[in-house]
Amino acid sequence: MKTIEENERKYLISKNQKEETWEREHIVYQWFLEKNAQGSVKEKIIFDLTRAKIIYARISKVSCGEGKNHKNVEYLDIRDFNPGKMVGIPFVLKRRSISEKVFLDRFLRSNGVTEYLLEYEGENFENATLQSFGTLEDVTGDRRYYNQNMCIPFSQTDADQLRFLLNIF
Repeated sequence: MKTIEENERKYLISKNQKEETWEREHIVYQWFLEKNAQGSVKEKIIFDLTRAKIIYARISKVSCGEGKNHKNVEYLDIRDFNPGKMVGIPFVLKRRSISEKVFLDRFLRSNGVTEYLLEYEGENFENATLQSFGTLEDVTGDRRYYNQNMCIPFSQTDADQLRFLLNIF
């Protein structure tokens, strides 16, 4: 198990001019097994496209203030995962691009509150990568933009599509 201190800010963007591949490119399936105002327990499957590998993890997250969290990460064996057992569990599916401390999420399956969400985990906000996103609206304090509140139920169709991806990756 790995413990991580997280300090992040969340932003809505006014434009997206990201054209190049960033350091890391992921497809992320994320299920929320438990969620409340103090934190969450979630499982993730990350298709790491730049490293050609799959990561399966359970993350327990406790909020310590606006944008500040303690996370415990436990890496799991993907061979133990069964997509059918996740049917009905709240989830989001997103494409994540990572460049240094900038995380750009494009939500592919969610409740539709936003298509893009940018997260920044750095101290100094002067980052050239951020300039291609236009006006940034800080939504760190707005719980509507927390992934756990953007969920929809994982369907049998979602399970079938994920099973297919797992078989070909």
